[in-house]
Amino acid sequence: MRILIVGGTGMIGTALTKSFLADGHQVWVLTRNPGKARLLEGATAIGWNGKTTEGWGKITEQMDAVVNLVGEPLSRWPWTKKQKQRFWDSRVGGGRALAQAIQAASPRPKVFIQASGVNYYGPRGMEPVTEADGAGKDFLAGLCEAWEASTEPIEKLGCGVSLFVQRSCFPKKMASCRSCCFR
Repeated sequence: MRILIVGGTGMIGTALTKSFLADGHQVWVLTRNPGKARLLEGATAIGWNGKTTEGWGKITEQMDAVVNLVGEPLSRWPWTKKQKQRFWDSRVGGGRALAQAIQAASPRPKVFIQASGVNYYGPRGMEPVTEADGAGKDFLAGLCEAWEASTEPIEKLGCGVSLFVQRSCFPKKMASCRSCCFR
């Protein structure tokens, strides 16, 4: 398969790239800084500004699958108002640009995988949560909700959409994504 990983230079994107390449897939990584991106041998960097489809949007027509991991790392401190806006803009703006590219593509990718975060449910301590529970009310919950909403238009296009939550057991989740989407 031909796979585009958006925001694929981080820990999760690198792990996915390694796994996909090992399985014989072709991987492209959409990154804001292709000249400095440290990619695994065999992966190809494509530049973008994180806001628009300019210069890269047509590449989605050549992809079988797209994985959206885009976002400023949440480990960047302090969380000033300006930094929180960067978190928001990188995920929501990037997601919207990705949705626009896939909407305009012909043909479209068959599979779209959207990342999210366990923060969607907000701080709930030891209270169990399920997918039936609504979003929390704090900043991170709102960010997760808006990030997911930014790519909702893709669901209406006939692409197979899968949502995964990034948490400590991610490798198990990654294995299930690989088994169902990348055979």
